[in-house]
Amino acid sequence: MKKIGILTLFIALMFSSCSTTKVERETQMSFRGDWTLDQIVSDQGESVVITNLFHHSSVECFEGSSWNFVANNNKGSYILDGAGCPTNENEFKWFMEEDGADTYFMFKRVDEGVKAKDVVSGYKMKVISVDDSQAHLMHEVPFEGGKMSIHYYFSKQ
Repeated sequence: MKKIGILTLFIALMFSSCSTTKVERETQMSFRGDWTLDQIVSDQGESVVITNLFHHSSVECFEGSSWNFVANNNKGSYILDGAGCPTNENEFKWFMEEDGADTYFMFKRVDEGVKAKDVVSGYKMKVISVDDSQAHLMHEVPFEGGKMSIHYYFSKQ
């Protein structure tokens, strides 16, 4: 009987450690739907030119891009905007993660023909704010021996 109690406790702990928190769920639900990435700026001002985002394309292609987030299966997609930009739909997997008082948006691009479980790299952005109409994410990247913050401003469609 004692072994059954310990086993039940172990299983309960295992499931609770794998579940998302209330904050993660609420933030994740706020992200669902269609968004436009309106503006991308760095904390370095105009003195730094960002040439490539997410190992994919330029700021000019990402500004104005359309993003779709599906909360119940953690899938999403985006389509770049702008002259000379690739126009194909780009799929990704995403989720929210809490780290202390901060919530992070995590995503990884999943190219056509590749399974998400086989993609081992991705991106982590701090959720600065999100509500029913707008979102602000911050991505820290290495820069000149330190870090630079890139800010992403989304509006809900």
